[in-house]
Amino acid sequence: MSLKRSISETLSLPVEFLKSLKDPNLGFDIYVEAAGKPILYCRGNDVRLMERIDRLSKKDSLKNFLVVKEQYSEFIQYLSRHLENVFHQSKGQSLQEQVQAIYQQQKSLLVIYGADISSEENYAVLRNTCSLFYDFFSTKEERLSELFCHLELGEGLQEKWAAHSIRTAALGSRLISEMADEPGKPIFEVIQGAFLHDIAYMKSPWDFKVSSPEADLAFKEHPLVGYKMMELAFVSPWVRNTIRLHEEHVDGSGFPSHARQEDIDPTILCIAIASAFDHYITIEQKTPAQALKQILIDKMGSYPLEYLQKVQTIAKALG
Repeated sequence: MSLKRSISETLSLPVEFLKSLKDPNLGFDIYVEAAGKPILYCRGNDVRLMERIDRLSKKDSLKNFLVVKEQYSEFIQYLSRHLENVFHQSKGQSLQEQVQAIYQQQKSLLVIYGADISSEENYAVLRNTCSLFYDFFSTKEERLSELFCHLELGEGLQEKWAAHSIRTAALGSRLISEMADEPGKPIFEVIQGAFLHDIAYMKSPWDFKVSSPEADLAFKEHPLVGYKMMELAFVSPWVRNTIRLHEEHVDGSGFPSHARQEDIDPTILCIAIASAFDHYITIEQKTPAQALKQILIDKMGSYPLEYLQKVQTIAKALG
């Protein structure tokens, strides 16, 4: 029966994600790709499930596992039951291992959400992690340091853009907690906007090394493209506006609308700065020290001085 399925009717998720699973009853089956087709690897109720997951994770040639379309709902229900687990450090788990597990979970959620942005169920699962994510990364510098300096990333543009989204949300959380955490502000909606700020690239990642009139135009338009993509999604205006405004500057030199400081809420401004800073690190492969130097050269005047000074303090603590 699996031979009748198409790869296009599956979710492809990192095998690393499976290593964090503790529940012996998944509720969904694990498939792998072979000869361009999804092939059943093991049932979700297999009595040797953990052993088989461990064996799969050690196969260097297999970076992803598959969830078939008819089991998307079961997979999302499983995630809903276990979302909080990775944010609580288990016995014997190092901080590096915990941050890696959080990264794999959030990356998987982005893949799931990107597969159907009109799904209210997908939206709810991603939304439910935002408060946990914010609380985790806004409080302790060593957690940010692990995410920025010791994260094990896979290969390919898709991986880079996922890492950029997650690092932007993490650094944005820290900046908001220091600069814009005011009563009544929908912070968790803005954090979701940070996760999705480059959603225009999720299905067709842009390679910044490739320059052409078409690529340059796509880059200039991607905030508005992402904003329009979310018209039918179950998201608040704060999520959409974070996507629309994340390339804007306070002096009107940003794009696509040449907004100024009075047009940008401080929480969204924190995400814009976090995105600019991490772009140097994740996309351009600079160190935090190099990224700090570059943003102070490129963005002086584009962002308020006190925000750049806060980035400087955080960047120096990253190591």
